[in-house]
Amino acid sequence: MAWKTVGTVVQLLRCLGFDQKKLDMVLGASGGRGSVFERQPADVEANLRWLQQEFGLDAAGLYQACSKSPQLLVYTQAKLADNWRQIQAEFQIAGAAMSRLAAALRNGFAGFLEFTPQTVMSRMRALQALLGLSNKQVSARFGGLAFMLNVDSRVLEPRFKLLQKLTGAPTPRLAANILAVPGLLSYPEATLQRNYDAIVEAVGSEATARRLLSRCPQILVGAVDRLARNLQTLQQWGCSSTDAAVNVMLGNAKLGYLALEKPAYKQRADYWQEAYGLASAEQAMLQCAQMLHRNLRTVGPRVAFLRSTRPGQPLPHCIAFVRTDAEFCKMQGLQLSEFTAFTREWLEGEGAEVCRHERQPPESKQQPGSAGSLLDLED
Repeated sequence: MAWKTVGTVVQLLRCLGFDQKKLDMVLGASGGRGSVFERQPADVEANLRWLQQEFGLDAAGLYQACSKSPQLLVYTQAKLADNWRQIQAEFQIAGAAMSRLAAALRNGFAGFLEFTPQTVMSRMRALQALLGLSNKQVSARFGGLAFMLNVDSRVLEPRFKLLQKLTGAPTPRLAANILAVPGLLSYPEATLQRNYDAIVEAVGSEATARRLLSRCPQILVGAVDRLARNLQTLQQWGCSSTDAAVNVMLGNAKLGYLALEKPAYKQRADYWQEAYGLASAEQAMLQCAQMLHRNLRTVGPRVAFLRSTRPGQPLPHCIAFVRTDAEFCKMQGLQLSEFTAFTREWLEGEGAEVCRHERQPPESKQQPGSAGSLLDLED
């Protein structure tokens, strides 16, 4: 192995955002096919450029994909392209499905490129039969289905049947839930059953547990005690009983798996109580449950703009604030350009304190590999 070659490959990956821990992980991910550090830098760069061009991954996306699936750097670019060509020929993937495939790569689900095309086709057809999808639906949903390709076909049916038993959902609804939350089929039956039992114990009945799960199946794959902890948190915020906290959660079942102990969530509950002038925290949580998972950097400017331009008038129902900026302005008869300028000023002024616990929007974050040109390593 030429040390100059290794050093150049390391430089290439460091420019993409790899720290020493990730480099060590890539070094160990040979899988019997040799190490990425044994390849020529130009060949590694060819893989990166191909992934960029074929799936629209930016530098941060390439870092995420390759750090979670190092084999993408070990296979030759020709092998990846040939696998992809055969999959494309079989499933005719386009449009939104391509965006979902890019998301699958960023999240470490690269099986559709790493497995043999025959394995991908076999597993995809098994999913198609299990979920009752047409060929057209498989093509349209391929991006989401790709998240499930790492699951052995032999365990899909028993897991599906258990989920059906636990949720009481008919096949079409359960299939829709799985397509929305592909990770549901990744968990062993014992884990699903254990989590379900914990949810039933927390909410007090199987009927309530199933109502929650039908609205938000992600709850089933959260930490075993997450829902119970969140019910306690809602009571600490002001819910008068476990039943009241469950009712808040039924209004927004996502509250069953989010980390409600983070300061942003309590700040949101306080914000909506003040915005609507509600007498109690419990009333605010029940009335505005759908707003508790929404970033105040997005919805706060909308409330502030209406208060500014329509003083003394009551705010519309909170559902009016969950649209896009363009839809919100159209519904309220507002000028989008005026609202956009107001948003910038509000976030820099009054909104800075209101949103002090909120995460920054993605474009303002510094991500690995996000600075500079994607692969400017010619010098």
